[in-house]
Amino acid sequence: MEHQFNLGPAVQPPPFIPRNDPEAPMYASVDGVAAALSNEEVVFQPRGTATSQVMTHQVLQCLDRCRAFRSLDEHIARIIREVPGLADPSRARQGLDALVRAGLLQSDRQFTDGLRAEPRPVVEAAGVCVRACDRPAQLGRLLDSLADNEARFGAQRPLLLVDDSRDATAARDNEDLVKAYARRAGVAVHYVGSRERQKLLKQVRRALPDAAEGADWLLQQPEKATGGGAAWNVAMLLTAGRCALMFDEDFELPLRRHALSRDGINLTPQAQPFARFHESLSDAVGSGEGLDEDGLATHLACLGQPLGALMQRRAYALDRQSLRGLELGRLQKLYGGARVLSTMNGTRGAHGSDAGQWLYLLDADSRADLCRDRDAYIHNVELQSLWYGHAQAHPGEQSFFTPFALDNRELLPCTTPDGRGEDALFGTLLRLCHPQSVAFNLPLTIGHVQERARRRASRTLQAQTPGFVAFAYETLQNHFDTIHASDPARRLRMGADLLQDIAEGDEQWRVNLLHEYLNYVRADLIARLQGQLAAVPDAPVYWRTDVLEIITANARAMIQQPPPRLGNWPADVDPATSARLLSEQLQTLSRGLRAWPSLRAWADERGDRLLASL
Repeated sequence: MEHQFNLGPAVQPPPFIPRNDPEAPMYASVDGVAAALSNEEVVFQPRGTATSQVMTHQVLQCLDRCRAFRSLDEHIARIIREVPGLADPSRARQGLDALVRAGLLQSDRQFTDGLRAEPRPVVEAAGVCVRACDRPAQLGRLLDSLADNEARFGAQRPLLLVDDSRDATAARDNEDLVKAYARRAGVAVHYVGSRERQKLLKQVRRALPDAAEGADWLLQQPEKATGGGAAWNVAMLLTAGRCALMFDEDFELPLRRHALSRDGINLTPQAQPFARFHESLSDAVGSGEGLDEDGLATHLACLGQPLGALMQRRAYALDRQSLRGLELGRLQKLYGGARVLSTMNGTRGAHGSDAGQWLYLLDADSRADLCRDRDAYIHNVELQSLWYGHAQAHPGEQSFFTPFALDNRELLPCTTPDGRGEDALFGTLLRLCHPQSVAFNLPLTIGHVQERARRRASRTLQAQTPGFVAFAYETLQNHFDTIHASDPARRLRMGADLLQDIAEGDEQWRVNLLHEYLNYVRADLIARLQGQLAAVPDAPVYWRTDVLEIITANARAMIQQPPPRLGNWPADVDPATSARLLSEQLQTLSRGLRAWPSLRAWADERGDRLLASL
């Protein structure tokens, strides 16, 4: 190692006024780790490299102040304000120039050039997969809209329907609708109901006896279960090795774009969708601008592509000024070498969430539309008629709602067949298996027409009580950085081992863990809502009243400390039962995750023969 950086003795500088030059290059410091050599010096090693640099503590402080992309003048202005003994702009500039030469400060151009990648060939999709359950009216509308879309753009994608219906009449109606769609669209269709699923399970048990218990749980919807995870898992096996479009039966085409939508890409890691509210469900579903191109093909064209290749397209080009204020280390961790394995739409119509605490964390314009008058506000908080989506393409760390297109050519995970939030668990497990993947949110929406209006406002005002599925995926998210294997199957099994480890913890420890988890999610919500109250002092009184009620409900739950209960557990649960339920559900999920790589490899090997055998 060689001593390279020492800014020398301090002198009193003249006042420094940074230039305002929007064309000036922006720089940000690379992420790394530092170890002290003495009271004066440290050794700094950039992450992902084997090189190291010796520098003074003062230089390290300068690096720390330069994490986010800004011009050198802006960095200098901050450094002379905040770094003790370094008030001379010329000395600060000399030091930053040296850091640029050493590669410890990178320009915005260096970052974007580092993302560049060659595009990959667009692959043909296995077709359109639909998961359905006891709602023939919704399925009929979806298939009509899909047939119209395919006819308009001359597409003939095969259709796979996986039916979870418990009602025999609904199942027969669904199968008839699929046959009618085949005649109208002139495409191959496959209906997978309870009979076909039993054939699939019989083959799995014969071929993979060691995975039979996990397969039984993953592929069969439990009695009285909520969520469509079992149908999702079946669809993932039957499309193994190919790309696929994924629909829920209450979706409705066409895809549409909002007037606020625009070309370009938003790399802000925590970029949030915007919302606009309508007077009725039909108004919301019919809002926005139609597409001149086949939106389904637009999604499929993104799958498997390196993020840097997509950014070379005009629709997803990066405006360098949008990097201002973003931290290079965070961007490199998320987007360096990233590939698109799933794509996402927003929604028009009913929102898919169970409750609406997120409504009170919206951006200023969305909040103004939510609260434009009291009557509109009372209607809007039920989440039945809104536009919710991104204004620009955004590569998210993971998906929390149903992905629209999936690159299933390599191991993608399963999800839970029981409980709400199966889509968020799938998105978490996808990120676990493929840490260099992103869920690509397009500035498009799909219609969402549920079978009935769902009352959400009362749940919104209650203390936040996530279900077991949320506990599982948030626990896994907290341990991403502790898993270093490169093989996706190994990574999934390590996630299963983590859940099993928690399941086998001491009973009192599990009780304490549940208290800690519930306190964390409630405290985090309280902190964010209090920030909103402080930031919007002139908000309407009805909005502020509800925000305060949510804060109070969550604070009361934290203070009273009732037995820790997750949202899908009995209301009168005691601590011992909570510990037992947590252990049982973690072990069940863990078994399913361990079994999945074998199931997926078997399905991949069988290919088209598997679907043809059902």
